[in-house]
Amino acid sequence: MTARECMSCRALVPADARFCPACGRPLAQGAGTWRPEPRLFGVLPAGAALLAAFLLGVGGAVSLTAERWPAAVLLLSAAAALLVLSLGTERRRPRLAAPA
Repeated sequence: MTARECMSCRALVPADARFCPACGRPLAQGAGTWRPEPRLFGVLPAGAALLAAFLLGVGGAVSLTAERWPAAVLLLSAAAALLVLSLGTERRRPRLAAPA
């Protein structure tokens, strides 16, 4: 029996297994192989990070119009940093494994 590698924990699992015995994650979803959702610092899903960056940017724009410069600079800087970090997480997304 051939073995394959879990996309989450890299443990070797039997080819006919549906879940990894080491971490419990599903190995196949539909016709493709399961891919873990990218997370920012292992905690925040990348989609939520983009939403948070957008909301911080809106808060910074509102602060600019109210002429609250320190708050605007802080909010816009945090939005930019979160956006850059979340986009970097998207680029590191693992690829689909080749079918065995």
